[in-house]
Amino acid sequence: GSSAFYNCEKLTDFDISGVTNIQDNAFCGCMNFAPSVLCESLNYIGVNAFRGCTGLAEIKIPGNVESLDTGAFEGCTNLRSVVIEGAKSISAYVFEGCENLESVSLPSTLTEIDLGTFSSCTALTNIVIPDGVTSIGDFAFFKCSSLKNITIPSSVTSMGKHTFKHCESLERIVIPDGVSILEDYVFFNCYNLKDI
Repeated sequence: GSSAFYNCEKLTDFDISGVTNIQDNAFCGCMNFAPSVLCESLNYIGVNAFRGCTGLAEIKIPGNVESLDTGAFEGCTNLRSVVIEGAKSISAYVFEGCENLESVSLPSTLTEIDLGTFSSCTALTNIVIPDGVTSIGDFAFFKCSSLKNITIPSSVTSMGKHTFKHCESLERIVIPDGVSILEDYVFFNCYNLKDI
């Protein structure tokens, strides 16, 4: 249930086989909790479910999970690799502050990247946004200071405010013709940007 293991700092593992829902705050603050693969039966990850689980180094999110709720992995500062197999949407701040996140694999089913999703992921250097994504929300890649290259698929029609603000390492970005909404400060302080 909700907040079931909240701040159980010494918890390292828990058999979640057969679990279909991980509710809001379920493992929030469990600093040593570190499952690398979530069970295939899982279809929902709640608000702040794994927030602050600094023991997580990698995570594979199974294809049945259609949505990652707000802040699900926020502040997992040692998280380095994420594979998402089937989500349609990634809610606000899901990976915010995952400062060691280097590798992200996004599914072809994804349609939206929400507010602040990868904000302050300072180790992220490259990301491929799959075809089918139509909108990239405000602050989605804010302060991703190591991000160098990104290709926006032709399906994207809008990019929110401050989307790539303070991405100081960004050198190249491809913006498709179909983008009709480019909000304020999208590339603010991207002083190494050479090629659009």
